[in-house]
Amino acid sequence: MINNDCLQERFATATEAIRSLLQKTITNEEAREIIARYTAAFEGNFVAWMAATTISTQTVQGRYAAEENIEVEMRDNHPGMLRKFAQFSNAEPSQKHYESIQKELNEIRKLVAELNGVKNIALMTYLENTSAAFIPYLAQLGKQLGCTDFTYTNVHGIADISHADQFLWALEHEMKKEPKGNIDQVIQKGYALLKAIFLGEVQ
Repeated sequence: MINNDCLQERFATATEAIRSLLQKTITNEEAREIIARYTAAFEGNFVAWMAATTISTQTVQGRYAAEENIEVEMRDNHPGMLRKFAQFSNAEPSQKHYESIQKELNEIRKLVAELNGVKNIALMTYLENTSAAFIPYLAQLGKQLGCTDFTYTNVHGIADISHADQFLWALEHEMKKEPKGNIDQVIQKGYALLKAIFLGEVQ
């Protein structure tokens, strides 16, 4: 059985993999494309993924983590925060941005639709952990573009640390209840989506 220390190490490695693909120097146009793709991927989907996690988890710990997080997402209007960040960065998504990440996004949707508690909690764990790398990067891109509203990146930069720990704790308990979730598959699909967002294509 994988314990919390092993899970922490696995997701720390996954976070470093995302950090390594974030480009240091990019043009303003490239920065706008990244924010637009990110918004296209997460604005209309993250809450639904969290809801699926809530109904698919088999443990009290998993349900607690998912319900608390979805309550915050809805109460504080995080999708609206993200859209405002994109607006103030002059980087709202267009049809091409939705199309550019559609393949990888559909893979995540199919994964979530399995309603496997381990996989869905692992996906939340992956996104909350890797956000330690990509949220500060998004804020950096917004600053480069002259954005004046960083509510989204400020809130997630603080909250995601505790959320990441919470989901690691929930995942450990979920895996004891239902050991049939393939965490490596989740990490691979999550990485493919983030790579499509931050590099613009899967290489």
